[in-house]
Amino acid sequence: MSPVKKDEDTPDPAPTPTPTPQGVGDIDGNRYDTLTIGGLTWFTENLRVRNFRNGDPIPFDTSNAYWGTLETFCTVLDNDMANEDQFGLLYNYRAVTDPRGLCPDGWHPSTDGDWGALELALGMDPSEVGMNSYPTYGERGVAANVSGKLKALQLWPTLDGTVTNSSGMAVLPARSRAPQQGGFNTSASAYFWTSTSGWYRQLSDGTPGVIRRSPGQSSDTPGAGYSCRCVKD
Repeated sequence: MSPVKKDEDTPDPAPTPTPTPQGVGDIDGNRYDTLTIGGLTWFTENLRVRNFRNGDPIPFDTSNAYWGTLETFCTVLDNDMANEDQFGLLYNYRAVTDPRGLCPDGWHPSTDGDWGALELALGMDPSEVGMNSYPTYGERGVAANVSGKLKALQLWPTLDGTVTNSSGMAVLPARSRAPQQGGFNTSASAYFWTSTSGWYRQLSDGTPGVIRRSPGQSSDTPGAGYSCRCVKD
């Protein structure tokens, strides 16, 4: 049977357009969803980049041997590469504040002030925002259930009516690198660096408030590895 000849007047089919990548991309090609809350635009996922913005690699270490130094390092939770996509990477404070830039161009690692603006937007009493959780104040934003508004509706052991993710920030229990616990924190929790003198935020399972504390007040220093969220400049 003879092949059917193409009508010379029939136009070629239009090529299928390439979909526009969604979210914000980092230098490694990872992409991140974002949202705007409290006047600031945030990543809704933890950073998982392996290179600084200028292309220099961030050393990746899965041992306790080097984290006490002043070098930049990152690692993956429980040394299990399967955790990278879901939880992102854990960075030391030196990496977060390195001038080569951890976040994509036009973005920066969250500051203490960024977190304060977010907490205010979620109903935290203004008198609590600047409070130090150590040694006596404890969790902030308990009455407003700030932690519950930040937590994702998955993977937390306690998923009760207080965990709503109404903020859209979808915080997962990515835990932390804590050398005093043999390498990694074992309790369901989330830790986030700020680039402001090392103040960090901690969310714990089954609690409605948020810890604000300096690493200089903790035995985590200098070997801690925490998550990082980026905020638009």
